Amino acid sequence: MYEGGIDTVHFVRLRDVIRVCELNVTGPEVEDIRNLYCAVSEEEASRMWGGDWVLANPADAGRWRAATDAMIRTTERLRAEERDATRHLRRPWGKTRRVLSSVRHAHRNHVLRRDHDATMERLRTEMLAAYRRFRDQAADLTAHVKAERERYARERRQHEEQARRKRAAAMARPLDVPRWGYRVEEAGNGLRYRRFRVTLETLDADRGCRGDTDGGLRGGLTPHEVHAAFVEERERDPYLWLTFGLDTGRAMEEWRGSTAEAWQEITGHLVDEHPTRPEERGSSQRHYGPSSNYFSPGGFGSY
Repeated sequence: MYEGGIDTVHFVRLRDVIRVCELNVTGPEVEDIRNLYCAVSEEEASRMWGGDWVLANPADAGRWRAATDAMIRTTERLRAEERDATRHLRRPWGKTRRVLSSVRHAHRNHVLRRDHDATMERLRTEMLAAYRRFRDQAADLTAHVKAERERYARERRQHEEQARRKRAAAMARPLDVPRWGYRVEEAGNGLRYRRFRVTLETLDADRGCRGDTDGGLRGGLTPHEVHAAFVEERERDPYLWLTFGLDTGRAMEEWRGSTAEAWQEITGHLVDEHPTRPEERGSSQRHYGPSSNYFSPGGFGSY
């Protein structure tokens, strides 16, 4: 895709690097240029709002960086020249001194003002020329970023559609077969409740559910065997949460609208997935304990 290798280009808007409209050089053309992306260091991009990165050819990356460096150097030089040109026009302190200076040095002040105006006009012309050079040398960075974002969004949509089809296909197959798994996750590390995580091996095998090599993993089970294990665990812990693997849960939601309804159709049991301890409920709420309808008639037979 990238000829001659790949380089990582960190970028921000030019207006975030040159924050002030130097020498009061403004207008639609300048604003459009200031909205272009420019190449900066990784550290600078991380410190600025909107900083990001993109992959590019090393030749293009070098050209963009050179254009940004030249723009910054030119801006700093013109800023210094502006300070020098303005310093000669500073009026003395005190009202009396200012009046005497304007009377005694009227001709000199007129010459200084005329020279200052000419200098400022030259500096503004150079500043506008610097903006245009930057646009000519680096405007395609903005176009490249836009194209890469569109490509990424397109690939992401394609990936999501493929994943959706895979989930739909998994739920269209017979479900009362030994290709389910589960693991019990203990509380801690941000979890207030223990969790019984159910996975469909064809969807979440890469996240671990087959075999028991990880201490708590069990796989190759029917949904009824998984549910029986869940009931046993919840009898020991009434506030055990029932959760599902990432893709398993999404597939069940897409299939029947919610994981609870999907699990009920698969096993015949409607489960309170997330029971809450009484002390964590509002004082005005009544507590009836976790759902106990674990032994309702099964959809694929009962265990």
